[in-house]
Amino acid sequence: MTCSVNHETITTKFCSICGAPKGSAAAAPAAPQWNQPVAPPVAPQWNPPAQQYVPPQNFQQQPQYGQPFPQQPAWGAQPLPGYAFPLASRGKRFGALALDALFFFLSLFTCGIAYLIWMLIVWKDGQTPGKQVLKMRTYGTVLARPANWGHMAIRNYLIPQVIAIAYIPFYITALSYDSYYGYGSDYYATSWLGNIVSLAFYLTSLVMFLNSSTNQTLQDRFAKTVVLDESVRY
Repeated sequence: MTCSVNHETITTKFCSICGAPKGSAAAAPAAPQWNQPVAPPVAPQWNPPAQQYVPPQNFQQQPQYGQPFPQQPAWGAQPLPGYAFPLASRGKRFGALALDALFFFLSLFTCGIAYLIWMLIVWKDGQTPGKQVLKMRTYGTVLARPANWGHMAIRNYLIPQVIAIAYIPFYITALSYDSYYGYGSDYYATSWLGNIVSLAFYLTSLVMFLNSSTNQTLQDRFAKTVVLDESVRY
């Protein structure tokens, strides 16, 4: 039995170039025409687009032309975290103490009333007359704020009064003065006792001040205060 096949029909149902069935959706791309320029392939973008540079937040900008540079802490002044001012140097602390002594001596012509009034006025701002002249201020270490009346009363009044207790026996023996014999031996012995206690206290305070990283005296430790130099600001 012989079967005849129409070869022309079979061959015309498929594309002679790509072999795909004629009329199907998946047709091959058309070949470029003769003498037609071919677009080069686009290379993939491997590098991501560069981001805009953002300077760090804590970068300190330089002053513009004609503006002064920020003032640096003086020699011996140390920065203290949490405060806008550095610690007052030991030299300025001694200078304020010397000024307080000078003002007190000058006020003796008015029985000390002028110095007392001045001191009470500046106490509310955490200062003494000497500290006010040299632009220093006492700050509390708990809230990092200027010292108030309570701090200054403990620091400058209460602690010296506690030391003065050692002189009570001296005042008691002074009452036993005899117009004929004068003062007895107890009077002079108790006066030395008060002087020794007072000297020991202030020497201890001086040693603590010289060996403290925050320049705190014994009074500062009790009152929880530090002295800052407000003539220099960060």
